[in-house]
Amino acid sequence: MDRIAIINTIIVPKDKQDAVADLQLEVVAGVKMDWPGFISQRTLKSADGTRVTTVEEWRGMDSLQAIVADVRRVAQELTG
Repeated sequence: MDRIAIINTIIVPKDKQDAVADLQLEVVAGVKMDWPGFISQRTLKSADGTRVTTVEEWRGMDSLQAIVADVRRVAQELTG
């Protein structure tokens, strides 16, 4: 089985690092866990407090592309 990893780093003010990391975890629990092909996400906080990095694992590019297409469709519906 092919797997793909997506790595995102968000630069944050030092006083917002915990809030951003918590939000990332909420998104996984509330949304991503139900997406087909989603395997896991790790949320990492930098020691200096200025970055939050997420590492997502997906079951291949087809799963990821399907989710991206679905998100675009929903965004278009919401914005008209």
